[in-house]
Amino acid sequence: MMSLTEALAHERLREVQRDAQRARLATEAAAVRRWHRVSLRARAAEQRHARRLDELAAR
Repeated sequence: MMSLTEALAHERLREVQRDAQRARLATEAAAVRRWHRVSLRARAAEQRHARRLDELAAR
């Protein structure tokens, strides 16, 4: 049988592991959002450059 101290230590360990998992998920979600914003900016830049090339080619 587990002592009260051991039970509390195990519960604390599980809590720390849950917190670490939540932190990892939050970090991953932030990275996904960051890369999404980067891709939107890259797409906008690509469209601007394509329009500029079309303008130059039309001259």
